[in-house]
Amino acid sequence: MRLITMATPVDKCLEVADHAVHMLAKFPENPRLGEMSRRLAEGSQNLETAELVLGATERAAVHTRIDASFENYTSDLCMRRVKKQVEAQDAHRGGRVASLVSDDAPDFTRLQGKKQVEAMRQFELRLVGVQDIWAGASTERAQVAEHRTRYEIALDAREQSKRVIKEARTTRNTAKERFVQLYAEIVSLVKAEFPRDRRTQELFFIDPYPGRGQSGAGDDIDEGDELPELPGLPEEPDADPVATP
Repeated sequence: MRLITMATPVDKCLEVADHAVHMLAKFPENPRLGEMSRRLAEGSQNLETAELVLGATERAAVHTRIDASFENYTSDLCMRRVKKQVEAQDAHRGGRVASLVSDDAPDFTRLQGKKQVEAMRQFELRLVGVQDIWAGASTERAQVAEHRTRYEIALDAREQSKRVIKEARTTRNTAKERFVQLYAEIVSLVKAEFPRDRRTQELFFIDPYPGRGQSGAGDDIDEGDELPELPGLPEEPDADPVATP
C-alpha cells in the first residue's frame, strides 16, 4: 500500500481520495470509519477548490500576456509612424525638428516592457519641447501618450496576474500538503482499525501509481494469516453437512 506525496499529481490525489471516501462510507455501523470518510472528503474538497482557483488564475494570466504583447506591437507601430512624421516635417533627415526629437532616440522596436514605456515617456517630453516650431507635435504627443498608457496598463495587469498566480499556487500547495498528511493519517488509522489484515486495509485504498511496481509500503501479512470478516458484514452460515448414505 503506497502513500501519495507532494509529487503526486493533484488529479491522482483526488482519485485515490474519492475511492477511500466512498469505501469508508460503506460501513455506517462503524462511526470511526464514517469520521475518516468525512475528514478525507473535506480535505479533498479543499484541495480540489484550491487547484481549480490556480487553474483559473493561470488561464486568466494567458490573456494578460497576450494583451501586453499586443500593446508592445501597436506601440512599436505608433513610434515608427511618429518618427516618420518628424522627418517629414523637416522634409529630410537630420532637420531641425528631427534633431530635437528623434536623432538620438532609441530604436523602440528593440525595447520591451518598462524600458519601452520609459523611452516613450521621454519621447513625449521631446515632442512637448518642439510644439512651438511644429504644429503637429501636440497631436503626435497625444498619440504616443495613449499608446504608452495602454501599454503600461497591460504590463501592470501582467505583473498583477503573476502575483495572483503565486498566491494561488501557495494556497494550493498548502492545501495539498495538508491533504497528503491527512491521507497518511487515515491510512494509519485504517491499519490500526484492522491490524494485520492487509486484505481489508487495501479495500479502502487504491494504488496511486499503478503499473510502477510495488514499493512495499504498509504492513504485510503472511499468506497463512487468518482474514477476519469485513466490518458490518454478516457471517455466512455454515453449509449443511452432506448426509452420508
